[in-house]
Amino acid sequence: MSKSRKTQAEASGRRAERWAAVLLRFKGYSIIASRVKTPHGEIDIIARKGRTLVFIEIKYRQNPKSLLASFTPNAQARITKAASYYVSRNTRYQALAQRFDLIMMSPWGVFPYGNFRHMVDAWRAY
Repeated sequence: MSKSRKTQAEASGRRAERWAAVLLRFKGYSIIASRVKTPHGEIDIIARKGRTLVFIEIKYRQNPKSLLASFTPNAQARITKAASYYVSRNTRYQALAQRFDLIMMSPWGVFPYGNFRHMVDAWRAY
């Protein structure tokens, strides 16, 4: 991938993360942090809804068919480890339930309600 295409892809990803945060707020989530870097990788969004701490991976692709393919078991393991690290360093969240969500976005209206799909509890860490 050329440098300019990579820069464009990163900008699209950041834009998708901002839109996802707006979507989550409308759905009643409180955004705790975004783009959290840990030794195990980055967590796109950390949010809270009620007594649940939610770790959210955002996937944006021009080609909607590649959305799910981009979400691999390695990505799940990376995010799970990063979430564990985050909670171990932020003890105020240790009593909360934890969940992993996935938000997929595409510029084309491929999902039932438009350009995005929020998969609640997309995978389990145990």
